[in-house]
Amino acid sequence: MPKKIHISFENAASSIAALGVAVQVRRKQLGASATHTAQAAGLSRVTLHRLEKGETSITLGACANVLTVLGMVLKAESIHQSDSSKAPDSQIGLLPARVKVANYPQLALLAWQLSPDAEVSLHAAFCLYQNNWRHVDLGAISNEERGFIAALELAFDDKVGHV
Repeated sequence: MPKKIHISFENAASSIAALGVAVQVRRKQLGASATHTAQAAGLSRVTLHRLEKGETSITLGACANVLTVLGMVLKAESIHQSDSSKAPDSQIGLLPARVKVANYPQLALLAWQLSPDAEVSLHAAFCLYQNNWRHVDLGAISNEERGFIAALELAFDDKVGHV
């Protein structure tokens, strides 16, 4: 079993998890199976699964192979220079490991019991939408929130509702 590498910075662990989700979303957008993607990248399906789950023991070379196969690039940028309120087009479809509930108005209504500053995992956000879809105001969903829901559907290979 591979050694789990301890990540001492929370934003590093979050970045690795977000990379894994982005890989999985892209693979599903392309309609590629995990087995075929792994074979094309020269690694096992288990290793690809571990990468998609954000495990830290995946080599950078294996990660680069998967990204290349999926037509993606790994881009490093300074966190001090990035403007989080405006993502560049190249990052559309990338999901963070956790999301702030207040950033998505319908999600905030569904998660009424949480504080506005609360952050939830992607899976928790997906479950909130999926389990409470009947309470969503379809006319009030912004394009950004629709895109977020669509990305969640791709990431978790299931439908939330009719966005």
